[in-house]
Amino acid sequence: MHTEDSIVPGAFAWAGSEQALPLGGEGCPRVAEFALVELAALLGRTFDSARLHVARAVELRYRLPRLHARVAALEVVTWRALQVADATLALPPDGAAWVDRQVAPFAGSVGPAQLERLVREAMARFDPVRAEEERLAAAETRHATLHRDDVTGGTVGFTAEMDLADGLDLDAALDQGAAQLAALGSPDTHDVRRSVALGEMARDQLALALSDGSPDDRPAPRPRRVVIHAHLSEDLTLATIERPDVLLSVEQVASWCADRRTQVTITPVVDLAEERRSAGYAAPPRLREQVILRDGSCVFPHCQRPARTADLTT
Repeated sequence: MHTEDSIVPGAFAWAGSEQALPLGGEGCPRVAEFALVELAALLGRTFDSARLHVARAVELRYRLPRLHARVAALEVVTWRALQVADATLALPPDGAAWVDRQVAPFAGSVGPAQLERLVREAMARFDPVRAEEERLAAAETRHATLHRDDVTGGTVGFTAEMDLADGLDLDAALDQGAAQLAALGSPDTHDVRRSVALGEMARDQLALALSDGSPDDRPAPRPRRVVIHAHLSEDLTLATIERPDVLLSVEQVASWCADRRTQVTITPVVDLAEERRSAGYAAPPRLREQVILRDGSCVFPHCQRPARTADLTT
């Protein structure tokens, strides 16, 4: 009712005259500005709040048609649908359409974390330039901070934002250190032993063992292991690691592999469409790998457990 065409053209434009506002994502019709003012008053909202509300509604109606149809059929509550619409506003049209196809069948139960993963994947698939810009911008937020002003009972907080590969390496190292402390008889909980292991690592590694050509008689550091699962796909712009919630650009994986300490394993190409059979109870390794890569997660309805940790029988 209040698209750009509803604005009555005047003889000339002046400051404060009605404008057509782009509210939804790319491809949505513009909305007459003064209609928002009246709607805000009727809803008892501020203008900015009403503008955001209409932006989500327009996004839902024009760029998420499958989800909108389920809302109109009273199969999905409105607030959940608007939550999805809010997340897709910045996506290109084909990215929003892809999210619509993925979310519409189970929109009534999709959680914020699942939605965020889908939007990240859509951004990487359909707007890789922007996705790479956001990845590089996120890299600038990395830090390791000791909260000196928040000391309680002899303990202090330490937070870090780090590269995913570095974080996984550190997490594995702390688990290993906690296990060693337990083997030595430590009665502490696992979390406490991890914190102790971090302190031991700090005291043992007061200087970085960076390459300077000099011999080092200390034990060789644990190599970073990158396992690349190659399979036939429509493009080669994306990569995944052993977690369904992580989508990586090829550039990021390449940067990890460029480190001389990285141990890279490339698996054989697995054709996900190839038909394989097994007469036994347990699936042979190649068939198991094909099923894991094909499904990604447990196939029980709404289960998000990673396929690699799930039971698989034939």
